[in-house]
Amino acid sequence: MNYAERCLRNAIVLKLGASGLGQKAQGLAVGLSQQAVSRIRQRAALGLATTQKRAGAAPRLTAAQRAALPELLQAGAESYAFAGDYWTCNRVGFVIETAHGVSYSEKQVGRILASIGWTRQKPQKKDAQQDPVRVAQWKAAELPALKKKP
Repeated sequence: MNYAERCLRNAIVLKLGASGLGQKAQGLAVGLSQQAVSRIRQRAALGLATTQKRAGAAPRLTAAQRAALPELLQAGAESYAFAGDYWTCNRVGFVIETAHGVSYSEKQVGRILASIGWTRQKPQKKDAQQDPVRVAQWKAAELPALKKKP
């Protein structure tokens, strides 16, 4: 249940309480226990917020650093001495750590990329610059010699 849904549920509890409905009945109406309804009503009576946003950890990258990330990535992966011009989460994590001194897990780097509108790029299985004729020649001439013979 997100913050907006909790706010709505608590507003319904308070409205039902004002109509004279008992706490147990209010809880049944919105799917809460009588104790939860009691806490909501106590907080409202004290003038406190009945619902609080979950804070979570403070972001380690500032808004300016996060905004500058697409510009850093626009230079291309090869400009950071990576083989192949594609971005993986590990590579982007390396760039963030190098530029801003903040290290992130691969999953969190993926979330950061999604928040700035980027996606990680999977490497291709074969080199885009390879010559198909030379590959066919190699497979015909050299590969059989490398394979085990029965």
